[in-house]
Amino acid sequence: MIPAMVSAASSAPRTAGPVPAGRDGSSPPLRRADGSPLSVLIVEDEPFVALDLQAMVEDLGGGAEIAHTVAAARRAADANRPALVLMDIRLPDGDGVDLAGEFQNRFAPPIVFVTASTDAGTLARIDRLGRFEIVHKPVNAARLARAVAAAVGERGG
Repeated sequence: MIPAMVSAASSAPRTAGPVPAGRDGSSPPLRRADGSPLSVLIVEDEPFVALDLQAMVEDLGGGAEIAHTVAAARRAADANRPALVLMDIRLPDGDGVDLAGEFQNRFAPPIVFVTASTDAGTLARIDRLGRFEIVHKPVNAARLARAVAAAVGERGG
């Protein structure tokens, strides 16, 4: 069992290369107009997947916090309202679709579902919540970047 922990992104600069600009030469998708990073909550119980997502978020200019459980995600969201949530669906202590609905009712962040689930019932539950981007695992960085840009752009990120 994975402990219910939250880890913040390191403050050390990444050396993976420059943060890509938007298609129109604007700020990267996870940067504000002033250049500061948007906060992203990654809700993912698999540690290696969470770290990969964190690296991708940082490559897009964002700052990431990881929560491995529903309980840890609630605590993290209460402490620091994220500008974007990357949400897994199957978590050890609950369901990411239910948590997304709770977050929508509380503070309405843009949410990108990152999941291995492709069953029609789960996808229908997501549709009932509203319009969300979905990225299927294994995660492709370019697909995640497009989904993040669309989710943040729709909300005026």
